[in-house]
Amino acid sequence: MSNFFMGIGVSLVICGILHRRYKMAGYYFKKAVDKEGLANWTGSNLIIMGVMAILIGILAYVMSAVDDVIYIVGLIILIIIFIRAVMGCRRYEVK
Repeated sequence: MSNFFMGIGVSLVICGILHRRYKMAGYYFKKAVDKEGLANWTGSNLIIMGVMAILIGILAYVMSAVDDVIYIVGLIILIIIFIRAVMGCRRYEVK
């Protein structure tokens, strides 16, 4: 399971870098006022989520005795970051 989290984390980091570099916002891009800002925001949050997933995988691998607790706490943290990302995307919508 820790390898799964590390793989997902690497994928999220790569997606985040691509979002920031090529300005691929993806969240109602037609309704966005500041498309570059939206792409930077979503890319940054994907990178943060990826790094957190990698850290969860590493911690679960190193501390295998409490890996269930690490997975649960890590998933809660990832969900909070996801909600923060979605709520922050509203700043870039046309009102």
